Amino acid sequence: MDNKWKGWEVWRFVKVDDEGTFIITSWKHDCRVLCSNGDGGVYTTKNKEGSWEKWKVSPHPKNEGVRIQSVEHGRYLAFSGQDLYTMVRDEDTAWHLEPAHGNQFFISSKSHDKRITSSIDHPFAHHNRKAWEKWIIKPTVGSTGHFTVRSQEHDKYLGSSEDRKLIVSESQQHWIICDSPHGGVFIESVEHGGRLSCDENGHAYTTDSKDGWETFCLEPIMPEMISANKIWSLVGIGSVSIVSAVPLHLQ
Repeated sequence: MDNKWKGWEVWRFVKVDDEGTFIITSWKHDCRVLCSNGDGGVYTTKNKEGSWEKWKVSPHPKNEGVRIQSVEHGRYLAFSGQDLYTMVRDEDTAWHLEPAHGNQFFISSKSHDKRITSSIDHPFAHHNRKAWEKWIIKPTVGSTGHFTVRSQEHDKYLGSSEDRKLIVSESQQHWIICDSPHGGVFIESVEHGGRLSCDENGHAYTTDSKDGWETFCLEPIMPEMISANKIWSLVGIGSVSIVSAVPLHLQ
């Protein structure tokens, strides 16, 4: 166990069946699989086919988070303060599965290959993938399908004004993110309508859906020590599943 949030702390949960059974592989060292024996020992192995490498993940009955149970031995994954081990009873051990990218994304226009970015007070589009282009996208509590988009660098929210200009604001602004039939996603302002768009000159704005469309891809920003090939393997055609690659946290 470690308090870092980098590539070695990321694990991929590979589904084995529809009963909540997984093998858990290291993201950085993808030949290594989490394994346990009948005496409570936990280690990694290169064998991905054995029964000792299978884990059942289910909601914890008493706490938030999940419990992780060895399919073969029926014992629960736990942490002593120094070492990982498995115990016969789940007791109060709960694990939290968190997205390895920390909800951080580049918002990329498919048609222009530009990223939505911003200075301290003005959003625009640019070809960079640097600090100004990093956005934290989180669901809005109590509003299904609504999200906030906050600049990691400037701690301001992306929004739209009544005249459809793109703005950054200290107050929360909300967006609807939905699948595009062209691959990727549409990003639409909740407050004032209009879909996020940009042109080849880097001008970013919102436009009425009747005037055309703009498809964006949400590119996850993964921790250090992840290869470029693995980052791009996550991009897909739109928003990214946050369950397939996660760091584990113990409660």
